[in-house]
Amino acid sequence: MYRAVSGVILRPSFNRMMLSAVCPKDSRRHCSGISGTWYNQKGSRMDIHDNGVILEGKYHTGVGEVQTPIIGFPPKTPGKTFGWVVNWVKEGDETSTTTWTAQCVEVKGEPALQTTWILRSEVEKPADRWESTIVGQDTFTRERLETSDEFLN
Repeated sequence: MYRAVSGVILRPSFNRMMLSAVCPKDSRRHCSGISGTWYNQKGSRMDIHDNGVILEGKYHTGVGEVQTPIIGFPPKTPGKTFGWVVNWVKEGDETSTTTWTAQCVEVKGEPALQTTWILRSEVEKPADRWESTIVGQDTFTRERLETSDEFLN
């Protein structure tokens, strides 16, 4: 069950996830070089290119049959935070937008993008805005994850 707080729907384990993002176990160093292919625990694939000025690429969602462009800002130096945005389009109309903030760290000796995302969906009337926003977290790795909890603990 999700819980709404000030117009934002939070996952039940949101506090635990936020703590793990700030102080993750087995995270020792920051990684560099974020260009390339990344996979999250839900099977989504992200192909990104960092040209030093902008971050661009394609996002292939693992929870549907959608592929969409990515645009964002890369980290200025290795280990710094960065972010990107995706506009989800259905039948020619933009229906929702997701933004991710991320940091590339090494987890168990492998690079991982630890992210927090906000998904804002379109609502018909202003009174429905309380159900328009969902907050969550993803961990992206260079290899497809076999289990959803492999890099989350």
